[in-house]
This record gives sequence, structure tokens and C-alpha cells, in this order.
Amino acid sequence: MNFLQTEHHTDKGNITKTGYRALFLIMQLIQKPLSRDELVEILEADPIIKKDLSKDTITNTINTLRKAGCIISRPTQKTNNKYVLKSHPFNVLLSKEQIDALQTFRNCVVSNADWRFLVYLNNLYLKISKFAPDEQSREILCTKHPFNEISLDIINNLLLFIKTKRKAVFVYKSPKHGLENLEFSPEYITFENEKLYVWGHNLKYDSFGYLRIDKIKEINTDLYKAPKASDDGFIKTSVDVEYVLKGYSAKTFIANEYEQIQETLSDGEYSLKILATVNNKFNFYQRILSFGADCKILTPDSVKNEFVEILKSIKARYENVG
Repeated sequence: MNFLQTEHHTDKGNITKTGYRALFLIMQLIQKPLSRDELVEILEADPIIKKDLSKDTITNTINTLRKAGCIISRPTQKTNNKYVLKSHPFNVLLSKEQIDALQTFRNCVVSNADWRFLVYLNNLYLKISKFAPDEQSREILCTKHPFNEISLDIINNLLLFIKTKRKAVFVYKSPKHGLENLEFSPEYITFENEKLYVWGHNLKYDSFGYLRIDKIKEINTDLYKAPKASDDGFIKTSVDVEYVLKGYSAKTFIANEYEQIQETLSDGEYSLKILATVNNKFNFYQRILSFGADCKILTPDSVKNEFVEILKSIKARYENVG
């Protein structure tokens, strides 16, 4: 039987109903073995298939798949009266060129600092790695990314603590102190210089700052039901800073968690106006420096003046070295 024998017309075009049924059924059998009754129940739930469902539909569709090259065992007591898909000709191996293209695309995501999309992409690559042509290509898809040493459970737990505004207890591998337990109230996550950071109040050192997420080895999840985090008198100091961007920096700008685009400017030299709520000036100044000559701080004057002094200090150091 040819998949193109029967057509179903819809507002969006033509659907080959025999082919649709065959693809729909093999998708179910790829997931797990199913009995005839289970397949009928699944097909009855589909709005296209249910209209022409008959007692012979399952048999005819199974036979169509067998003619297409699928090996499907008959239901027996040994298989609990289920159809079992043993093999099919639709497996596709990616070429090495395609693996390279996928990795190039992921590198572009890394350069754009979109960590949420990168997490999604890593999970997708992990799933399609089974189609890699060899072990080296499989390793590229599974491990060649900045989050290779970070557990997805760690990221998910951090997001949950941030959402519920609760403090966490981390087992953290500090470069200075080694493994230590840290009480931490996480507020947001950033991705900078190919590293993932969680920002918040470090209760042990009574300061607002960041921790590298790849250095977090364990999170005490028992605190999910604990009372909401108390800052124990800690006062977080922050300052709102306005700055504008132009050129390449404006075109490729992705806002951090503490930033928001205020305006898209159509006239003048600068095209973006951004408001940043700054809790850590050192980190903020690092970000401003990364924009180079494409950036200009507008307000407040205290931050502008402090940044100018930093630039003068950097210039003086280079002149002294020369």
C-alpha cells in the first residue's frame, strides 16, 4: 500500500491519511510496546484518524509499516499481547558536518550570553546525540559547552529558591577556603565570560555578591518548606544607573536580570537606553568596560565620576608600565 493513496483535505492543505496513520502509530510504538486495544484508544483520541477508524485500521496500518521496512512482532502471551517494534528504517545518523554546524550554532548562543536558551539547547543536543555518527561526535554534543560541570538539578533548585525567595544552604568549593557550607539567599542568575553565577545575600559573610554555579556541589533542598529567608538585619545597598549604547553593542545587547531596556532611540548617536539596578559596582563596571566606546553612563553623577576615576587609574597603570 502506498502512503500517498488516500488524501485528507483541510484548510491548511492536504494530509495523506494512510501516511499520517502510519507515522502516528509508529511514533507510539517507538515509545513503548502497545496492545491493539491501547492503540485503538490512542487513535480514537486523534481528531484526524478517529473519523475513519474501523476494526481493520490497526491491522492495515501495521501491514503498511511492515511493507515500509519495519519489523513489528505479533501480539503474543510472551509480549503481554502487545505489538513490539523491533526495528525500523527511519533512524538517521547525523554527519560530522552537521555536528560541526550544531556546535557552531551553540557557540553563537554562548557568545550572546543567553543562558536559559543554552540550557534548553544542551538538553536538546543530549537527546539527539544518539544519532551521532561516532563517539567523538557524541561527546561534542553532550559535553562541549560551558555548563558541562553543572548539574541541571542544581540550576532547577536555584530557580526554585529564587522564585520562592527562600535561603539555601550550599556545599560550595571556594578557591580560597575549599569546601564550605554557605547560607545564601539567591536573587538572580547571570551568565558572563562563559560562567554561570548566582547573585544574592551571603549570610556567612554578610555581603551581597555572587557564587559560581559550577562550584556549588550540593544544595540542601529540605529548606523548600522552611520559612522565607530573613536577611537578619542585612541592608542591601543598590543604585539605579542609566546608560546608553550604540553600534554593535546595542545590536547584540541582552539584558541581565538586573537590567531593563527603557527606550529604543531612533534619533541620535545612541540607540538603546538601559536602566540597571546595581548591587555590586565592581561587576557592573566590568560589564560597562566590556562595551568599550559603545557605552555612555548618563546618571547618577556619583557613578559617572567614580567610573571616570577608575578609567584614569587604569590609564595611569598602563602608562607606568610603558
